[in-house]
Amino acid sequence: MPVSVEIRSEEGFLWVVYRGEEDLAGEMEIEAALLKAVEEQGCKRILHDCRFVVGPRLGTMDSFAAAAEYDRRFLPVRSALLDHPEHYRENRFWETAVLNQGFTTRVFDDEEAAIAWLLDEGVAC
Repeated sequence: MPVSVEIRSEEGFLWVVYRGEEDLAGEMEIEAALLKAVEEQGCKRILHDCRFVVGPRLGTMDSFAAAAEYDRRFLPVRSALLDHPEHYRENRFWETAVLNQGFTTRVFDDEEAAIAWLLDEGVAC
């Protein structure tokens, strides 16, 4: 089952829940939905909740390709990726690739820590 997303507005950020199997094509399709939500809500803080993704995460080359294609209209954006600790290595590479593209992001395996980091500057949606 390809990855799908549920986007909901929380106080101060958008919570994006991913479900299904992750792949590069699915990642790029989801970007349009995320950009639309960011523009409609006027919110540039996103929690990417990947705890419901099944199977492996994007590999090194796919993570690099996805990060290189992210839409610059997202800038400036602050995003936290929330996932299970066993996927830290893959997610950490994604974090580095995204940071290198100018996005502010961080990987977490603790929900409370991720939300606290997202809201650290106190800018609400």
